[in-house]
Amino acid sequence: MSLDTFNISSLSNKIYMIIGGVWLLSLIFAYSIGVKEGFIPKHIQCKDNMDMLAQCKKDKADQQKVCTSDLIKCQSECKINTCESVCTDKVKNALDSYKRLLVDLKCGSK
Repeated sequence: MSLDTFNISSLSNKIYMIIGGVWLLSLIFAYSIGVKEGFIPKHIQCKDNMDMLAQCKKDKADQQKVCTSDLIKCQSECKINTCESVCTDKVKNALDSYKRLLVDLKCGSK
């Protein structure tokens, strides 16, 4: 290897090292800007968590109201439906008894 070849290869290695160094510095700079811009202070995070907790409590109270009203409605409708079927059965039995009584009376009168 001559001195000229050594100097050229040494120069090209330096260029690659400079390009690599610039790339590394830009990567570090971009990372530090990203960390700085993405940082959320603790008091803001805590406030957001408290707001979310308050909203969850409000949603829970609303859902409990809806659930309670649905439960009351369900129980009242079930009682109405239960009573309605009992009344219907009693009326049907009474009509059947009346029809049998009429048949018995007609048969007895002949």
